[in-house]
Amino acid sequence: MKQKPLLLAITLCIVHCALCIPAFAELRPLFDLPPLFSDNMVIQAGQRTPIWGTTRPNSRIIARLVRDRDSRTLAYNSGMSDNSGNFKILLSSLSHNVTPCTLTLETLNGESHSIQNVVVGEVWLCAGEANMKWPLIASETGESDNAAADFPALRFFTVSGDASTQGDGTGVWVVCTPQTARDFSAVGFHFGRDLQQSFKRPTPVGVIAAAAPIAPLQAWLSPGALAQSNLINIVAAASLPPTKNDDGGRDASATLTNTLDFPVTAENIKWAQPSTSIADWSAMNLPIPLGWDGISGMDNFQGAVWFRKTMEIPADWIEKTLTLRLGVISETDIAYFNGQQIGATGTDIPNHGQLQRIYTIPSRLVRATENVIALRVSDHRGGGGVLTGPLQLAPADNSGAPLSLIGSWAYRVEYLSLRPSQVPLPLGLSGFTMDNPSSIFNSMIDPLIPYAISGILWYQGESDTGNIERYRKLFPELIHDWRFAWKIPNLPFYWAQLPNFGQPKVDPEDTEWARFRHMQSDALSLYNTGQIVLIDSGDMADIHPRNKTVVGQRFALLARAKVYGQNVVTSGPTFRRVRLRDKKLVITFRDYDRGLELRGGHARSFAVAGADGVFHWADTVEIDGRSTVIVGSSKVAQPVFVRYAWGNNPTAPLYNTAGLPASPFEAKVE
Repeated sequence: MKQKPLLLAITLCIVHCALCIPAFAELRPLFDLPPLFSDNMVIQAGQRTPIWGTTRPNSRIIARLVRDRDSRTLAYNSGMSDNSGNFKILLSSLSHNVTPCTLTLETLNGESHSIQNVVVGEVWLCAGEANMKWPLIASETGESDNAAADFPALRFFTVSGDASTQGDGTGVWVVCTPQTARDFSAVGFHFGRDLQQSFKRPTPVGVIAAAAPIAPLQAWLSPGALAQSNLINIVAAASLPPTKNDDGGRDASATLTNTLDFPVTAENIKWAQPSTSIADWSAMNLPIPLGWDGISGMDNFQGAVWFRKTMEIPADWIEKTLTLRLGVISETDIAYFNGQQIGATGTDIPNHGQLQRIYTIPSRLVRATENVIALRVSDHRGGGGVLTGPLQLAPADNSGAPLSLIGSWAYRVEYLSLRPSQVPLPLGLSGFTMDNPSSIFNSMIDPLIPYAISGILWYQGESDTGNIERYRKLFPELIHDWRFAWKIPNLPFYWAQLPNFGQPKVDPEDTEWARFRHMQSDALSLYNTGQIVLIDSGDMADIHPRNKTVVGQRFALLARAKVYGQNVVTSGPTFRRVRLRDKKLVITFRDYDRGLELRGGHARSFAVAGADGVFHWADTVEIDGRSTVIVGSSKVAQPVFVRYAWGNNPTAPLYNTAGLPASPFEAKVE
């Protein structure tokens, strides 16, 4: 009899636990899918579609794609999850379908998860640095393009992530509208719009943008590819002990997590006050397109810098509200006028490192005597500072001509955080900067694999112009690496050749940017690759040119011809051969369409050299027939070498009749 209470207690406990099991089970979602599998997604047509994620272990899962209009099942398959709950199901190849569908995952006991408004079309990955990331609304024609961006079958997915985490490809698919297009990649928008409009039948296009500013090539390769290339001997970070800085003794290692929004200390806020002397500050000319890395002693500098400028304003501006324009700043800033904060742009602002700074100065702060502008800039990726103009001050009511702020500013370093080379980091692990090997691959690319795509567009290289030979080795490995990861050996891979940038030179020059472009062209020997030439679309003063329309259009031409078989010209003239005839060089080109054209003057476009290798501008440049240009220089009696559009920002007048520019080149007489 004494055992009955015990049996009753055990029975009640078992019943209670059984009733609790569903509650605990609900704590874990039935299906945990990558963010790519979300409402509005685009499934790649013509390929088997992998669907993967996690669910309950050892469960049978059914995947079904059903067209909403008529409830017709377009694709169906099933599979089992493993002991850890991981699963992958392959749906059969699908045809283009612009009609919304529902993708449903379900278990045998009727539990299900549905993804709405799914379409089947063409999916492309856009990857690269800031020029690929650059938002539509900040581009040259962004306002008008965005206002008209109503394309229901065009979908965007922006991968969120940085080098500080092992990302999961966070993001959401969105339908192209004026509300969603504004912050999407401008290059991706123009590519997707042009590609979609080129199809004769309505065809959905999905564009996935995975881009990060100031991200050198080693950050984009997988750990396996880097190990095979022995890159660890070149770029592995050195392990250095923590150092003390001139910021009051703060340990630099304490600034590793995020220096961008580091608060201004009470001690340093006085640097914004007009009464604080700047006699011991240094001078820097602003803007500085390549950032403060070009300043002596600041190579790869990361931290915070203060700038000051004192100026007098016209008498009739007194008691007027003013507008201060400070151009594009990398990455965050706080602006002061006569000691009072008037504006700030922090990491909470989308695309903060790419936005024009425009701040309003209240009339009460404007003085009849000298006025002081103070600016605190923070950056933790290198290349920080005031990158572009306009830099000017003007009445908000436009009642007076703007005063230019371009030129010398006083500056002082507030604090210095660790440089990339000082961060101890095992190869293949992500870290706090974009420089670290595999950091971007781990956080932004790997989570996308093996989502079915049609091809890859690549706009990157500005961070690697000082490492041409390393890039020459690693760029083909990147292409092979990503093709291997997607298990598509001939996956289309197209890239943008670096555009013109910097001050044009009077004399012929040999520059890193010129050699980098030449190296990019050499990679065209790889199968199923393509290159767009941008030597005519850059910006002398801005490494981030605003004309993104032409970039997207030229990428679309490549895809239209090489992937979809459309009869369009994809390339401007490309060098074929050069021969000597009567002391002049006869240069023959491919890809001339119906003929060659010289647009504008040819001065300082072609340069020739003799055996001594000293280049002189060609004073004779003549088109001969459809595919040939004859060049010569009165200063070179026996030409041996020729260059075209060679330099950072060269003159590049040669086009074909399709309106596409010739690619820069260097060659020797046969």
